[in-house]
Amino acid sequence: SWEAMQIGNRPGDGGESTDPRMVLINGIQDITETLLGNFDLNQVLSMVMETLYRGLGFHRVLFCVLEPNQKRMSARFGLGPDVERLTKAFSFGLQGAPDVFRLALSRGKDVAIDQAKDPRIRSRIPDWYLEAVAAPAFALFPILLDGRPIGLFYADRKESGRVLTTEQANFARALCNQAVLAFKQKG
Repeated sequence: SWEAMQIGNRPGDGGESTDPRMVLINGIQDITETLLGNFDLNQVLSMVMETLYRGLGFHRVLFCVLEPNQKRMSARFGLGPDVERLTKAFSFGLQGAPDVFRLALSRGKDVAIDQAKDPRIRSRIPDWYLEAVAAPAFALFPILLDGRPIGLFYADRKESGRVLTTEQANFARALCNQAVLAFKQKG
């Protein structure tokens, strides 16, 4: 049941903590507790995605998965405005010229693009992304299992500028590590 989700709730809408750091800490704790029981992989991936979205205040967050036998990453679900359209358009092959998406996946490294319009960076951003999304700032969080890319969390901002502080990047990596654990346990 991979489908696009739109959640309009932001921190503070439902009586939950509005402190982004507490949203992150509580999200990590909830995911840890979920991983200790019998869980659904999609549930854990959704929890990671929602914690990234709410705790780090991203405009949109998508989760992409490696398509079986196709060597393609395709968005499966997301949070934020216009995610239904984006999940249909957000797909790219793993082969071809090295761009920020392929480099993040091949190296297994998180990537933060603070100024997507900077000419030095723009040349590394693929055309499909510029046509479908073109956010001014975004981050990529690859999910690797045994050194192979199996998924990718994508998150963007409405304005250019610093995407993540060091502490926020550490929280994001901890959340992605929980996604890796979920894949390992269900693999």
